[in-house]
Amino acid sequence: SFDAGAAVLAGSETVGELTAYRYETTIPGESLDLEEIWEIVRTTQSSELFDLDAAELPAIADMKATLWVDGESGSLSRIRIDASEGMGELMTVLLAKALELESKDSGIDVPETEITIEELCMDIAISEIGTAQPEPIPAAVRENAVDMDAIGEEQGKALISACTYLMSLDLSSGGLEELLELEEYREEDIAFALENCGADWEKEAADYARHTLASGGFSEKSLKEQMELEKFEAELADKAIASCSPDWDKEAADFVAYNIKLSSVSRGLLEETMLGSGFTQEQSEKALESCGADWDAEARELVDELLEAGGYSEALVKTVLEEMLFEEAQIEHAIPADVDWNEQAKLYATRCAEQKIGYSQSTMKYMLTEYASFTAEQADYAIENSEIDWNLQAEYAARTYLLEAPYSYQRMINLLQEEDFSYDQAVFGADSCGADWYAETIRTIHVLEDEFGDRLMQYGPSSAWVTLSLELQYALFPLDLIRPALAECGYYN
Repeated sequence: SFDAGAAVLAGSETVGELTAYRYETTIPGESLDLEEIWEIVRTTQSSELFDLDAAELPAIADMKATLWVDGESGSLSRIRIDASEGMGELMTVLLAKALELESKDSGIDVPETEITIEELCMDIAISEIGTAQPEPIPAAVRENAVDMDAIGEEQGKALISACTYLMSLDLSSGGLEELLELEEYREEDIAFALENCGADWEKEAADYARHTLASGGFSEKSLKEQMELEKFEAELADKAIASCSPDWDKEAADFVAYNIKLSSVSRGLLEETMLGSGFTQEQSEKALESCGADWDAEARELVDELLEAGGYSEALVKTVLEEMLFEEAQIEHAIPADVDWNEQAKLYATRCAEQKIGYSQSTMKYMLTEYASFTAEQADYAIENSEIDWNLQAEYAARTYLLEAPYSYQRMINLLQEEDFSYDQAVFGADSCGADWYAETIRTIHVLEDEFGDRLMQYGPSSAWVTLSLELQYALFPLDLIRPALAECGYYN
């Protein structure tokens, strides 16, 4: 909080008929209780960054504040707080701590860097000034001296939107045009906004390239492709990239460091990915040679991740590593000799059973050997030693079949036996699946109606009754269900 009454009038800004008076004041640093603020931060944030004690932090100095007041209503519309001096030292301490943590987490030495806070501002829009134009008034509008009274309302709105976007984003003319189209401005109003927004498209392209490169890991090709996606013209993109004087070797090194930190990866896969991303062979090899990675350790880490996830056979682990382009020797050394593959098979079978699709013992063995590449002996161990309820699996299978098509009770039992469930398991599945067998009879009649079409009534109602009755009996529906179901559907003998 601060005394707004102590603010001094510093000027005014006018757009059309709207005037905003600008006042300046100071927020005393002592009015902010740093210990109380820091306690709230520490209890709501889990990062090590906030483990610092409040006593270790530099005090907050006085901060400059600018207030905008609506010239017509006198209401406060916007506050801008320049905290670069007041909180600059505090943010410097936090940034240094963040770099220290980044160095520890990544294992990469971060060189000592002088950290400076050039600008640290907070903009708070309280309300709109007047009813026609939103605050803040974009500088581009003021600098271009657009006569807002002389243009249409929709043109003015499109122009304000364009300037507002340009205040916060690095945009191409095409990218800005797309954003205005999303706001459903008319084509002619968009054209007016693009022409009068005061954008320096070369600077926009240069800023975009610089900010993108700051995130690290871009090749010249991938950066150009990214700028093309953002609709920067090729000539502008080339000029912007050149103006940044990028160090492509450093970008390649950043790409490698990021991907190694992201997940376990082989040198071969990284090199393939880098070449696909537009790095040269020389840049790729140099980055990979200097990154300090232990590729044998990367292979071991990936194997550990797979085995910890569980349900992997030895053959499947090898397949995954081969697809990740690890070398044969690395794969052999990465797989521990004491892995219990029987337990891995058991875990795989348990997970299959939990999917509630419905597996019999024979189909489970097929899944274990053909899909997961376990040996027959490992599959047998998993089936014999898992706690899978095969009656329940038969029920799941019956429910799955009924989602696909209608069945009679007896046909369901037969179908489950065809899937190698025992007779008792099949009966349990049919009894427990929750089917309404009369409703299944009705469903089957409707299916038959679709199949026969107009031919069904070609020889009269009696013939249709006989045809449907025979089909239903063939599907093993009992007569005590067939007769009432046919009558309900309008068929009589």
